[in-house]
Amino acid sequence: MQLLAPLRQVAVAAMAAEDGGIIAFFKEMAGVGKAIVEAEKSDNQLVASLAAMNLDDHLPSDKGSSDRAQEIARALELVPPALELLRTKATEDDARAYGAWLVEIAVKISEAAKSGGVKISDNEQEFIDQLTEVVKG
Repeated sequence: MQLLAPLRQVAVAAMAAEDGGIIAFFKEMAGVGKAIVEAEKSDNQLVASLAAMNLDDHLPSDKGSSDRAQEIARALELVPPALELLRTKATEDDARAYGAWLVEIAVKISEAAKSGGVKISDNEQEFIDQLTEVVKG
């Protein structure tokens, strides 16, 4: 689905932004789960519906490739077409809510595993900032 691939890649990119090892990976996966559960209560019907789907096949089971820059670039490449699809086939509100949800997923993942005692590392914040800019269009 054209809206689920960016969701998965944003999660992979957020996890790849800072390599914290296996324990961090599981904490980050919990962050994905938290973002999805919270989105099920979204005021936006599209986001709530996507979050309520069985997303198991669309979520990462690993951190993707070891190339952090490649994973981030791929995420930033997949988001604009999904937003454009929503703008043409749904509403601008749906596109804004979906984009905000993608950013929220990146934030929840980044906050889930502290790196060096810092809640969000510089690398993670850089990805969140880049994603926010892409979502703003």
